[in-house]
Amino acid sequence: MITSPSYRILSRLPRLLGKLPDRFQWTVHNILAHPISEVLFQVGFQELSEQVHDLSAPEPATGRE
Repeated sequence: MITSPSYRILSRLPRLLGKLPDRFQWTVHNILAHPISEVLFQVGFQELSEQVHDLSAPEPATGRE
């Protein structure tokens, strides 16, 4: 099991993005993850590409904390 600090942050990224104001929830996904995942896919890292893409999608917020 990976427990590095960066992994813990990345694994919580969808939840953290879901807590942003609605207009910013998809910004990281659209501006950063789409280009990065496309480059990874084109150079042969399809699985990593999908992980980057999926990890950057915000979870729906069930309530603001």
